[in-house]
Amino acid sequence: MKKEWIQAFITLLAAAITMVFCFINQYDTLFSLKRLLIVIIVFMIIGSFAKKAYIKIEESTPPPEDMDKKKEQKEDDDAEEDMEGIDENNSDTGENEPTAEMLTDEDNKVSQE
Repeated sequence: MKKEWIQAFITLLAAAITMVFCFINQYDTLFSLKRLLIVIIVFMIIGSFAKKAYIKIEESTPPPEDMDKKKEQKEDDDAEEDMEGIDENNSDTGENEPTAEMLTDEDNKVSQE
C-alpha cells in the first residue's frame, strides 16, 4: 500500500461504517451528518499518526538485501566455529579420523569388529 493512501483509507473506512450504522438505526439526517463530520475529523488525525508510525517503522527496518547479507554472514561464522571445534578435537590425536566420542553407536560396533 502506498503511504499516501493510508490516511484516506482509514478515514473513508470509518466514514462508511458510520454511515451504515446511522442508516440501519434510522437516525435523523442532520444528526448523521454531524456524527459523520466528527468521525471524519477524528479518523483523519488517527490516520496521520498511523501514516507517521508506518513511515518510521519502514525507515528503521533494513532492506531485505541487507538482511540476506547478514544471514549469509552469520551462517559463514557458524560454519567457521563448527570447523574450529572439529580442528580442536583432531589436534589432540594428530589424526584426521574421528575420535571414539565422535562416532555413533553403530560406528563403534563396526570399528570393534
